Amino acid sequence: MKTSRFSETQILGILKQAGHEWLDQYIIETIEEAQHHATQWLVLC
Repeated sequence: MKTSRFSETQILGILKQAGHEWLDQYIIETIEEAQHHATQWLVLC
């Protein structure tokens, strides 16, 4: 399975759409972690 890489602007948009419930599941310390979690979230949608 191919995973996509997203820009910082795209990640922020994805995180806003995801809502607080999804966001509260993770402590994200780097943009790389945010990219990983956002990619996984999109794959599962």
